[in-house]
Order: sequence, then structure tokens, then C-alpha cells
Amino acid sequence: LEGEPGAERKVRVVLANGVVLHLEGEPGAERKVRVVLANGVVLHLEGERGAERVVRKEFPSGEVQYFEGEKGAERKVRTVFADGAVAYFEGERGAERVVRVVCANGKVQYYEGEKGAERLLRAESANGTVTYYEGASQMRSGWCARSIPAATCSTTRARMVRSGWCRRARARTRRPPRSGTRPCWSQS
Repeated sequence: LEGEPGAERKVRVVLANGVVLHLEGEPGAERKVRVVLANGVVLHLEGERGAERVVRKEFPSGEVQYFEGEKGAERKVRTVFADGAVAYFEGERGAERVVRVVCANGKVQYYEGEKGAERLLRAESANGTVTYYEGASQMRSGWCARSIPAATCSTTRARMVRSGWCRRARARTRRPPRSGTRPCWSQS
């Protein structure tokens, strides 16, 4: 408790399970602003008493997740990883799916599909190279380092791909194309 006698307010509550609640507000109207879980995860909350909603979740690993929405309907919209990569999400709570990942090296990856079945569509390198993917390549952990395509089409000429020039059969191997192979837009 903190404050003048008779006007004390709660500022911190330690629960038996190791959870620590940090509170702010007038006496009798204190609201949760931060919750430190026993495993080291820190939740940051906003809103009036009884309507506090999670806006940010920080993990001991350095990962930070951001949320939007009202209490009970908070949905993840962004995750910033310790290595600097940022993943962006769309969808309702519980069905958030990755739509874009911006890697620390400047590479941007675009995904489609439902939660858990996201598929890499294209990757844009910082140098302007665009790689297109088709087939059943699914998102894997370590997105920025280990996204393995089923088949690729590398070109800086995105209009060629949109026109249908880069339609190729699915690759039978997960190895990248051999060096010296021509991009699909230059093949006959």
C-alpha cells in the first residue's frame, strides 16, 4: 500500500503462485498496468479497472508481442524477435496468421494461408531481388534463415510473374536451384 493514512492505494500484489500484479489509480479504483508471471513473461495492460486489456507481452528471450482489441478479444498483430526480425499478423484472436516477416537483413517475406498452414508467397531482398514461391512450402521456425521453398522463381521483373511467365511445376527437391541457372522469366 502507498499513500496517506486512510487514503492508501494498492501498488503491488504478490500472489501465492509467484505472479506479481502492478497497479495504478486512485484508492479503490486501482487497475492492473503490468503483470509479471512466474516464468518471467511480462504482460503490459491498458484500460479502466475491470476492462484492462493486454497490449504487449515481453518474453525472457527478448521476443515482444503486440496486441490490439478489447479485453478478452486481444489479437496478436506483431511480434518483434530478439534478432530484429518482425512478424506481422492478421485475423481474429486464436486465428492470427502470419502475413509478412521483415528480417533484420532487410529481406521481406510475404505469406498466405490460415494459422498453422501459412505458405511463403514471395521474398524481397534488400538489393531488390524478388523470389517467388509456389507449391506447398510452409512457414518454418527461423523464418528469415530457413524458409525452404518448394519451387522458386527469381526475378526483379514482378510483372513477368504476374503475366504468367514464371509458372513452373513444383520442384522435387528442396535444394535451391543450381548456380548458373537462368531465372524463369528468361527461359523459353
